[in-house]
Amino acid sequence: MSSWRHLSYAAMLAFVLATSAGHWRFDPAQTFAGRLWGLPLEEYAFFVVVPLAGILTFEAVQAVGSRRRSAPPPAALAPPAPPQGPTPTTQAGSPTAGPG
Repeated sequence: MSSWRHLSYAAMLAFVLATSAGHWRFDPAQTFAGRLWGLPLEEYAFFVVVPLAGILTFEAVQAVGSRRRSAPPPAALAPPAPPQGPTPTTQAGSPTAGPG
């Protein structure tokens, strides 16, 4: 976990240095006025939201996969088979009897 934290810190430092050196810039007309160490606040939000969305997506996919693995096989979900054996016949004159 700490290696990811160190990587995040290194990336943020690289972005701050690139922005302060003029290699990378943010158009003030397209960002909020708030800045922290030369970076717009949206940039910090991006580094929080994108990994969080990735983690939540990964967890959701794992949850759905585990539910599918623990679900009963499709045959257990099929409707019951009709009873085997002779079928009842209808008598002439009964309301369910056909013509003839």
